[in-house]
Amino acid sequence: MIMKKLNADKGIILLALIVLSAFILFIQLPGKITGMAVLDDYSSQSINNSIMINEESTFYLDLNNSNYTTGKIDVSGNAALNPSVDILDDGSIDWSYSSEFTNTETIDFIDIIKDYLANCGSYPCNVPFKVRIDSGELVFNNLILPNPKGWGFNKLFLA
Repeated sequence: MIMKKLNADKGIILLALIVLSAFILFIQLPGKITGMAVLDDYSSQSINNSIMINEESTFYLDLNNSNYTTGKIDVSGNAALNPSVDILDDGSIDWSYSSEFTNTETIDFIDIIKDYLANCGSYPCNVPFKVRIDSGELVFNNLILPNPKGWGFNKLFLA
């Protein structure tokens, strides 16, 4: 009888810790971005995780050097109204769609970031992707960023 009570108490404590952890995680994540928040030390050629954005937001690629040969990411719309992406956050819109976007397109960004990376000075270099959307949701996934040295990239993070 005492063992059953002890096991039940352990179960209640474990459940309370899980609920508390979920609550702490929920209050720390920004409401406008869901999905992958940080991906550290990723050395593969691509990411299949998704970043879902439903209002103006910026995500960053933390790149190790300037030797990248390909840079692409897929963007899909879920009733996304007037979405746009400004790679480098320099005021130049690099991809946009006027009206409701419900398709999937691939953004090829390697030419946009080559000079930026070459003049970065110190690595890793944070490459911003400023996303604007009037309503709906954009999903970014299938990032492809191979590197001749096999380094991949250091981090993908959201601000």
